[in-house]
Amino acid sequence: MKQLPWAISAICVVLLGFVWHDSQTKIAQKDAELASMKQQYDQLVSDANTKLEAAHTKVKQLADEANARLKEQADDANEKLQQANQREVPVAVKFRKAMISNGHVAVI
Repeated sequence: MKQLPWAISAICVVLLGFVWHDSQTKIAQKDAELASMKQQYDQLVSDANTKLEAAHTKVKQLADEANARLKEQADDANEKLQQANQREVPVAVKFRKAMISNGHVAVI
């Protein structure tokens, strides 16, 4: 009976050692998973940045093309407006009557 507390203490120490070892193993597994997830995250961030840069380049190219077309259309519209706003040249039209033989009259 005197050794029963020592036996229980020894069993508790063995269980404590097992639990400690098990928790250390789980911590190591979680650390490995965390490292793997961090690597995947870094890869996804790198891919996203690459795609964003490509999209930015494409947007800039499209904006430049649109601005060029807009400028061309504005220049064309301004030219048409200038032509439309030009003063009309006054034209004087006069008719003269002339006599042709046999009594026919021609308007010239």
